Amino acid sequence: MAKVRTIPTKILNQRLTSTGTKLFLSDIDDWDGVDLTSSVVPALMYVTLRNSNRTQLEIIEVDGTTIADAITSTGATINKRALGYEGGTTTATETAYEWNDNETYVELCSDTPQILENMLDKDRAQTVTGVKTFSASPIAPTPTTATQVAIKSYVDGVALVSAPDMDLTTKGVGEEATAAEINAGTQTGGTSAQLVVNPKYLKDSIYYTQLPTADQKAALAGTTTPSASNLFITQSDLQKSDEIYSADAEASDTYAITTSPAIAAYATGMAFRVKFNTANTGAATINVDAKGAKNITKAGATALATGDILAGQVGTIVYDGTQFQLQGVSLYEAEAGAVFAATDITGAELETLSSGETSNADTKHTHSLGAIAKGSYNGDFLFIGSKDDGLTESIDTNGTITRNFMTTIIVGSGNTAGTKLWSANFGGTEYDWDNKYTFYFSAIQTTKGADNRTGAGFWGLSDDTNTPPDSESTPTGAWIVRHAGFIRSHKANSGEYYVFASNADGSTQTKTDVSAGATFTNWNNFKIDFINTTGTIKYYINDVLVATHTTNIPTGDVTRIQFGGDTPYCTDTIQNNYQLVATR
Repeated sequence: MAKVRTIPTKILNQRLTSTGTKLFLSDIDDWDGVDLTSSVVPALMYVTLRNSNRTQLEIIEVDGTTIADAITSTGATINKRALGYEGGTTTATETAYEWNDNETYVELCSDTPQILENMLDKDRAQTVTGVKTFSASPIAPTPTTATQVAIKSYVDGVALVSAPDMDLTTKGVGEEATAAEINAGTQTGGTSAQLVVNPKYLKDSIYYTQLPTADQKAALAGTTTPSASNLFITQSDLQKSDEIYSADAEASDTYAITTSPAIAAYATGMAFRVKFNTANTGAATINVDAKGAKNITKAGATALATGDILAGQVGTIVYDGTQFQLQGVSLYEAEAGAVFAATDITGAELETLSSGETSNADTKHTHSLGAIAKGSYNGDFLFIGSKDDGLTESIDTNGTITRNFMTTIIVGSGNTAGTKLWSANFGGTEYDWDNKYTFYFSAIQTTKGADNRTGAGFWGLSDDTNTPPDSESTPTGAWIVRHAGFIRSHKANSGEYYVFASNADGSTQTKTDVSAGATFTNWNNFKIDFINTTGTIKYYINDVLVATHTTNIPTGDVTRIQFGGDTPYCTDTIQNNYQLVATR
């Protein structure tokens, strides 16, 4: 903005009517004779028009940016006419006059009230618009109302006084905490404001001194070994056992080790793993980290015997408050001593008893194979198959039985051939047909019977040691001996195989053809679930239920296991891992 200035009086060069909006002047020379430009006059020029005898006056507003046009045919632009004589920038009630050329004096930038009104008045209240920039800060009195300007000294004095104390949700005043206040966990200080932590005082507090050292940080990362200055133990450190393992390098009976870190003193329960350099020749001591020699004992306070420690042996010793006890030394000695003290058995006899299959242990004491095969299974009777399960063999007409991992039964060639295995009768007052039985076995028929011979075999539980009659080779046959199991048969001149789920009560048989559930030249798993308490027998082949019988259930007190048959040229193989579980 151009400065307020004085300009030589000008003469109107063209008549201005009462509604005219253009100003024409005779010249626009400045005091130096150079034409005025918009850069040296205000943007809004307040101009006074008066006649020569000073009886008529009008104040107008001229656009200062068009001042150069005042001496051209265009004319400078008049924004407003007849402005108020007491100031103001709107058209007042004053009259806009007719002004003649060459008779009207024109005062550019004269001391009109409009100009004076835009000047600051020291004594009068004014409203200042726009941004005013001061090269130096103004000096103001102490404010008394909310809208007054405040000086720096006043702001400094009242800012903290009226500010609220800070908390978790409010910005405000806080007080710096001392190291002691940090250590104590104090919340507010002497000014009642919330305490805040300065790193300077945090460094002096216990929280700083409790930070892990560089060695301890390395231990946490598993990159170092614990020491007297590094108390952290990593998983890998535990695996290394550096603190409790050490190798002895001393002469016999006076052992010594060094651990890292070294122990401060012996403590009850302290344990070490020691690699002994030499074998002991009698009583021995050990000195750990030069804390003093302590006796090494076994089984409490018993002194070591020669050879209890071997050269190169790694042994564990535990301090009991008086001496170090060597672990594991007395176990075998005590047991062996107890055996020989309580019996008259010799070492040679003991070796004979443990010499495997050539043992003559039965000359020392006898065994019942039936008792071995039977055992307690959760309070129930259990019969477990093996090659030495005590089954009775019956071999007819060139038949054979092989008892190995698999029991192979090959039936002979004669018309009366029958080769079979059966157990002793295990019925009686405790076990009979009125109990619950579950019988598992696996079997395969690997050779067909002769086509000119009909015959049958039986796998299961039966009263009789005889095999089923030939009539059982067909679904219509009848075998009434008390039994529960699987009848497998071969029909003459047909090459056909059958498997029947069968049971009888001594007078009537119930039989179901379950041949579809088995592949005769493959291994098949068989299961009989005999539940006499509900009058039910369930038959399974390869874990599939193939028959459920509820009629002609055997009862009474005679029961035995039976495998075998009488079909000529037929081979049955039974896995020896069969099991019979009977529940009272």
